[in-house]
Amino acid sequence: MEDALPGKRFKILIADDDVDLLEMLEDIFTADGMEVVTATDGVDAELKYAQQGYDAVITDIKMPRKSGLKLVEHIRTQEKGSPGGGAVAPIPILLVSASVDEYRSEIEGLSDVVTIEKPFRPVEALSKVREVLGGSKTAAFPSETVHFRAGDFVMREGDLTTEIFYVKSGHLRVTKKGPLNTDVTICTVGAGEIVGELGFLLHKPRSASVVAVLDSELVPIPKEKFDRIFTDQPKWFKMLFETIAARLEDTTEYLVKERSKTKT
Repeated sequence: MEDALPGKRFKILIADDDVDLLEMLEDIFTADGMEVVTATDGVDAELKYAQQGYDAVITDIKMPRKSGLKLVEHIRTQEKGSPGGGAVAPIPILLVSASVDEYRSEIEGLSDVVTIEKPFRPVEALSKVREVLGGSKTAAFPSETVHFRAGDFVMREGDLTTEIFYVKSGHLRVTKKGPLNTDVTICTVGAGEIVGELGFLLHKPRSASVVAVLDSELVPIPKEKFDRIFTDQPKWFKMLFETIAARLEDTTEYLVKERSKTKT
């Protein structure tokens, strides 16, 4: 893989026969500014890989016509036969499967692959790819992106709710006021996730504060845009429900920890 250059837009090949997951991944990676090419089976992926120019590949292991493992073998063979041969850095590949352990021995024989086990949240795949690409930012940020420096508040507990935010890059901390008016961390939020959804959906003031831990870029989604997105692309409801479920899990864990403290 070539070194990331300033202003470069990463190109990703994603192969999976689960069409719903494929569309979710395509939407999230595209929203992050990457160019995405999709394939629904191994042969289709192999043909599209021949177009070259990819910075990373995501592939399911079990696919019709040709498995993800065979696709990886093909890609590595093509790399060895390219001009420069072994001098060419292998392209990062993310293997996804509900049966990673079943294929562990075959996977260990492959080079430069990262595995992620199904089911997973699409944002996990985005995080993994950004990691193998060196954490570099893509260049194609939409005009409506807003920037927050580390330490800036994105929202404060009790504020009026006018929008939710899609986190394009960066890292955020969600806090609530605890005993003695101290800020207690409920959870953290990273690239590809949504924040500020509860007050927005319930038409209530912000239920928590959100502060940028790192310099972050967010895409505000006001009500009219939210209605349009979730009417035209209902599959995004899955991402929203996963976000809410994760928040509830984090909050439950926090409450259990706090209750255990009062009993000791």
